[in-house]
Formats: sequence, structure tokens, C-alpha cells
Amino acid sequence: MSSRPAESASRATGSLPTRAVTYGTVFFTGAAVLVVEIIGTRFLAPFYGANLYSWSALISVTLLALAVGYWIGGRLADSRGSPALLDGVIGLAAAFVAAVPPLAHVLADPLASAGPRLGVLASALISFGPSLTLLGMITPIAVRLAAPDFAHLGRSVGSIYAFSTAGSIAGALLAGFWLLPAVRVSRICYAVAVALAALAAARALARTRLPALGLLPAFALAAWGALTAAAPAAAPEAAGNFRVTAVYPSFYGTVKVLEDSAVRYLVIDGMCHNAQTIAERTSVLPYVSVFGILPYLHPAGRDLLLIGLGAGDMVRMLGEFGIRTTAVEIDPVVAQAAFRHFGLRPQEVELVLDDGRAYLRRATARFDFLIIDAFAGGSPASHLFSREAFAEMRAALRESGVLGVNIIARRATDPLVADLAETIAAVFPYRLAVSTAPQPSELGNVIFFASDRPIELPSHLEPPPADARLKRFLERLPRMRLDIEERRGRVLTDDFNPLEALAAPTEEAMRRTSRAAVPASVLAP
Repeated sequence: MSSRPAESASRATGSLPTRAVTYGTVFFTGAAVLVVEIIGTRFLAPFYGANLYSWSALISVTLLALAVGYWIGGRLADSRGSPALLDGVIGLAAAFVAAVPPLAHVLADPLASAGPRLGVLASALISFGPSLTLLGMITPIAVRLAAPDFAHLGRSVGSIYAFSTAGSIAGALLAGFWLLPAVRVSRICYAVAVALAALAAARALARTRLPALGLLPAFALAAWGALTAAAPAAAPEAAGNFRVTAVYPSFYGTVKVLEDSAVRYLVIDGMCHNAQTIAERTSVLPYVSVFGILPYLHPAGRDLLLIGLGAGDMVRMLGEFGIRTTAVEIDPVVAQAAFRHFGLRPQEVELVLDDGRAYLRRATARFDFLIIDAFAGGSPASHLFSREAFAEMRAALRESGVLGVNIIARRATDPLVADLAETIAAVFPYRLAVSTAPQPSELGNVIFFASDRPIELPSHLEPPPADARLKRFLERLPRMRLDIEERRGRVLTDDFNPLEALAAPTEEAMRRTSRAAVPASVLAP
């Protein structure tokens, strides 16, 4: 007698309209999982960098949270599985997704002191673990609701996971192809939370036989999307001694333009990439001036390939020597900031929006100078620092052409310096290096120069540069030379390139310095 009500309830639960709603629910929540995971790196990047550690930590936390969610959700589905339980879990997930921006903002800074590995793992676990666990609980509860009977359990389980995975694919494409390049990450997070809350509310209301309200999630998401897409640019805001004058979302990181009383800064994911005086519009970073030596290393040179545009300071400085620049910049938002805020003019540069390595493989033109000044977050872009990449750079240079490579390191002890010196020497027979660090143990820029002919820093500048400040700096440059001949490192290749791990201590030290000097509200995305 008791089996018939249970069988009737199972059939009602597994009816076609109910299964369709359940499949739609897992599709949308599967999309939410991937959106939250992908934007998670943007919340962590200003404090830890968008590097291998951040991605590994976030992927690991996502998988752990989903596994825990599957386990808890399965137990709840067997004990009290019902549409109301599913609605409650979705609503609670919405609340925790909405809590991600303030949690990441408040916790990332203090947890960063634990180091690049433990700190990023703890930040990811605390900030994203609860919401992803709740989203993981949805799948086993949905399986329970979608299965009409045990005879069709396999089909129901397969359908639920298929729809959830399809939603995850859609979420990954949505986040990477449209949302991140156009919308601030905090707004994306709040939009996901609003849509989840609307989904939970619509499901609950639909059970009261008002099925038209089932469209509420679509309406809510569309309204929120229109709000974020049409939102005006944020007004300048003050943060300590700094004024945030512009914020641009980008596929590659959050780009901010900051000012204090005298200097304008280009900040990407919490790291300062360029700094320029507001009055004269000249760079205040010493490493830029180091590249002013290039015309003296190859006086006949006239064509420069610059990989990594930044604020365009090197374009203007070398343009005063009559050097024509082709700049390859992977991020169009960085180029936009250079033109809008740092005085770069379109007629001063031939801009190519591309990855530097991809451009090198396709390039038919040859250049007298080639500069690598490309960073992914706070680390050098590793695919540009291998033996194969340097071979492609040598092929892009004319005879007697000069390569310049910029990294940040401790000049005396950093194995990154030794490994890069060895890797460059595997391709170029002649090289030298200088450092802007005041002391061997301090951080600074290390700039390598390499060529197919002997190169030497000139003791006298003839003719002297028009900029007296640059002249004084270049005259001091021979005293900044590094002895790299006795260093023994490893040759980095495309197959073996631990560059991110080598650069991690330097990046951590730089971010620690940034956090001490810049308010956390400036670093937050």
C-alpha cells in the first residue's frame, strides 16, 4: 500500500515539464560555476598575479568545492530531496556569490603575507569555496528530481551532467569572450548573484502555478546586462594620495590610470607598469632611459620593433633620435590608455594588436632594434623568453641589429638573471647587461643587450641627446654594467621554461611594496 504514493510522487517529480525546468536550472548553474571560476583570477591577480599559482589554486579549489558539494548534495537529495531544497540551495549560492567581491578584497591583502603559494590558495578557498560548494550541491539534488524511476536513472544522470557541462561551456565562452573584456569583474559577480537569486525566486513562484514568472531569471539577467553595458565610466575617485582617473576592464587584466600630485601611473592588476610626469610627460622609471643607449650601440639603425607598448614612453624617447617604431601590444585596452592618458600620438607609432611571439613567426619585415618589455601581470611573458623565441627575434633583426630585453630581478643572486643570460647566449654571440638596482641585493630592472656583432657601452655620447636628463643618465650607464660572463645558468626552452616560478619571489616582493604604498581600494579590481 505504501509504495503507490511514493511511485506517484516519483512520477510527478519526474514529469516532462519538471525535468525541462530542472535541465534549464542545471544549465544555468553550470554556467555560473565557470563564470565564477574564470573571474576569480581577476580578484586574485592584484595581490598574487595572474600566474600559474593563481590558476592552479583556483582550479584546485573549484574541484575540491564541487567534490564536497556533490557529496553533501547527494546526502541531502536522499534524505529530503525536493524542489524547495533545490531553490534554497540556489538562493544561498546567490548570497555567497555576492559576498565574493568584499571577501576577496578584505582577505587577499592580509593573506598575501603567507606567500604566493599558501596565500593564493587560502584566498581562493575562503573567497570562492563556499559559493562553489553550494553550486556543486545542485547537481545531485537535480538528479533526484529529474529521475522518473530507477529504470531511467542512468539516462537522467547523463542528461543532468550533459546540460550542466553545456552550461559550463557557455559560461566559459561568455566570461572570456564577452564579459571580462567589457565589464568590471565585481559587476559580473553581482550579476551572477542577481541572476541566481532570480532563478531561485522564479522556481519558487512557478510552483504556485504562476509559470510565466519562470521567465524572471532571463528578464533579470538581461536587465542587469544592459545596466552594466550601458553604465557610464566611473568618475575619478580619491584613494589616499592617489586619484583613480580611469578604470578599464580588459581580457588580460584590470587596467587603471592613477595620479598623484606630479606623476601619472599605468597600473595593470595592481602592478605599476609605467609612470610618467604629468607636466613634461616623460618617464620617471630608470629602465626606460636605459634603452636610450640603443642609438649609440647601432648608430645606423632606424627601425625598431617594440613588443609591449605600455604607456608609449620608449616610442617617444627613441623617436627623438629619428627611430621609427612598430609596437606589438596584445591588449588593445593598454594601447587605448597610452593614447588617451599618456600623450602617445597615432602618428608616432605603427601599432599592431597581436601576441609578440605570434607576430615574430609571421613577420616579413626586418628591424635594426628589437625590445622585449612584455609582462603578464608582474611576471615576464614566459613564451617570449625561451631559446626558440630568441632565435625568432634574431631572425627578425637585420645584420648588426641589437636586441634589448627587460626583466625585474635582484642582480646579484637571482637565478633568473643567470638563466636568461645563458639562454640569450645560446642564440646571440655577443651580449651585455646593466642593472638599475642601487645595491646588488635590491630589486631593479636588469636589461640585456645582445647582437651578432660585438657591443660595448660608449664612454662618450656623440652626438649627445637633446634631453639633458637622459644624457646624464646614459653617461652613468657604464657603471651599472653587470658581470654575467661567469654566471652559469640553464637554457630555457619552449619545452622547459620555469620562468614564472623563477620570477615569483620578485613578483611577491614587488606586490608587497605596492601594498605598502598604495591603498587596497586601488589594487582591487
